[in-house]
Parts: sequence; C-alpha cells; structure tokens
Amino acid sequence: MNDTPAHTPAETSVPILDATDLLENFLTYQEQYDNQIVGFKYGGELAEDAAKVREIFRQCVIMTRSHRGPLLFGVHGGGDAITAALAKEGVERVDDAKGKRITNPAVMNVADRELGLINKSNVRLFNSLSDDVQAVGLAAYDGRLVTATPFDAANNNYAGRVTKVNTGFLSKIMSRSSGTYNIPLIYPIAYGPTAEATDYRINVNADDLAAEIAMAMKAKRFILLSNIPGVLDKQKNLISTLSTDDIAGLIEDGTITKGMIPKVEGARDVALELGDAGGVAIIDGRKRSTMLNELLGMGGGTLIHAPRLTPGS
Repeated sequence: MNDTPAHTPAETSVPILDATDLLENFLTYQEQYDNQIVGFKYGGELAEDAAKVREIFRQCVIMTRSHRGPLLFGVHGGGDAITAALAKEGVERVDDAKGKRITNPAVMNVADRELGLINKSNVRLFNSLSDDVQAVGLAAYDGRLVTATPFDAANNNYAGRVTKVNTGFLSKIMSRSSGTYNIPLIYPIAYGPTAEATDYRINVNADDLAAEIAMAMKAKRFILLSNIPGVLDKQKNLISTLSTDDIAGLIEDGTITKGMIPKVEGARDVALELGDAGGVAIIDGRKRSTMLNELLGMGGGTLIHAPRLTPGS
C-alpha cells in the first residue's frame, strides 16, 4: 500500500484547502511521520540569509512541537562564505584539472572556521524560536558522526567521500526518550582517520553528506531546499512527481539539463536506497511553508520516488 501523501498535478502554486481538508492532511501527516526520520539540506545561499533560515526553522519547530511527528536532522553548506574568506585572507584557491576546488590544509582551516561560524549563527537563531525544540550544532567530525576518505591525499586534496555514518550517535541526539526535542544541524567537515595533514578532517560536498546520512538513517523523506522550484518540464511547468525510472529519459530528451543533472541523479540514487516508503523532494527553500506543504501532501516541489509497488506484486 502506498502511504505517501498524494502530490498535486504539475503546478507552481499550492492549492487552497478548507479547514476540514487541512485538518485531515495534518492528522494523516502525524500518523505517517510519527518518529520517522526526515532529513533536510539547505545550501550556502539559504544558510547565510537570516530571514530564509528563520523560515526554514519556523517550519521545523511546527513539525516537531507536538508529541507526534518526525525526527529531523539538517545539513548546511556555506560555499560563498568560504570563497569570500579565502579571497580576503589571500589563501590561494587551487582547482584540479576539472575545475573542482582542492581542499589543502590551508583551505581546510578556512572552510572549517567559516562553516562553523555559520553553524553557530544558525543554531542561535533556531534556539531563539522555541523553548521546547532545540538545535544542536555539529561538525560532521564531532563524535565521529561521519567518517570519510580523501579523493587524492597524495596530491594534497582532502576533499573526499563518506565511508561511514555513526547512526547510533545521531539517534541518541534525536531521541525523544528524555522528553527533549533536539534537531542536529550539521556542517560537512567529516572525520578522516588517514588525514593527519588536516588534523583528521575531510571536506565533503554538503549534498553528498546529507544524502549519505539520510540513507544510513533510513529516512522517510529527504528534502533538498534550494533556490529553484523543483524539476521543470520543457514548458517550464513544475513536474510534481517523478519516478526514478523516468529520469534517464528526461536527461536524454533535454528536459533535465546542466546543473540539474547531478542534483536529480543524486536524488534518484537516494530515492532508490530509501525504497517504496521513502522519497526525495526538491523544493524552493526561499518560499514560505514549502517543507510543511511537502510533508502535508500539498506539493510545491518535485518528489522523486522509487517505482511504487502495486498490490500483489
């Protein structure tokens, strides 16, 4: 049986529901997401905009304020702040042959510091909104939450990929057994046991780190908050739902292009790992209530899901 709330047809506006419909959606949401993991990732542009961050956190408080509902974790980046700090301090930015930034020890120090400052600022903002729902700020290396390995340490590049997620550590922080409601906010500098040159730190792409945590925690929903409404068709209309089986064809026919290709392919891989009961939503984090709309089944973005099982299959 498909227990995922239905999405609206392709559109950019959210349908207007009467009070009965809204209450029914909310009760369904509480039942479906009670104690289920929901992960969200918000990018550098959003993470550095206090008004937009405040709106994201407002929704988190609403989602977790009652004794029922999801267990949330968030991951943020901060690439713009890192780039600005490198330029200001005269730390040379080094790129590889493909134009990707190399994280050498000097860049790592700046990245860790700037991401840490964003994290602390975000945690303070979150904790000003609620007394009973609190954010816990973490680097991914804290408690060895995420272990990673460098792509090319031989060439002084300590950007890398995730090899392990300490799900037990994260579960303890998110647990409601003590009566508290903690939401981890994580920035993507992971622990690297082979990275002595950078004090055992590995710089991981924020999207990748968030996705790996979502898969390891068997999240019911993984939400990518961006500055785009979702996946658009060739007429620039929002595609509200996509099966993972449809994505290759949309890339081949030119519907999904350029920077959306790796984002959607990454979402597809996570959706396949989460299976029939899960899904990945790409939504516009600049707009009010977009996460709530997604979880309440009111649409507003693109939900990417594994092929749905039919009765008797």
